Amino acid sequence: MKALKFGLVVLIFSMVAMGYADNDQNRCRQSHYIKISLADACSSRSFVKSIYQQTDQSILRGGDQHRLIWVKVRHRRGIYLVFGKYKEWEDFFIREGGMLGPPNWRVDPK
Repeated sequence: MKALKFGLVVLIFSMVAMGYADNDQNRCRQSHYIKISLADACSSRSFVKSIYQQTDQSILRGGDQHRLIWVKVRHRRGIYLVFGKYKEWEDFFIREGGMLGPPNWRVDPK
C-alpha cells in the first residue's frame, strides 16, 4: 500500500513538472507583437508620446525613401511594431518636434 501511494505521488509530481516545463517553453517561443500603422498609432496621445520617447530620428538616415520603416515600441504592458513609410515618419518627427500634435488634434481655422 505504501509503495502504491509513493508511486502515485511520484506520478503526480512528474505530471506537474512536465506541465510546467511545457508551459515555460511556450512562453519563450511566443512573441506577442501587435502590428500597427503609424497613422493608427497617432490617434492616442500617450502612444505618440511613447513612440517619440523611444524612437530616434536616425531611422530616417540613408537608404531608400520608399521603404517601410518598422519600430518596436513598449506601451502599456504591450510591445507594438509600428510601421510607416519614410514620408510618414518624417512628418511625425517634424510634427512632434514642433509640438503641433497629430492633425486630428489641431483645430483648422475656417
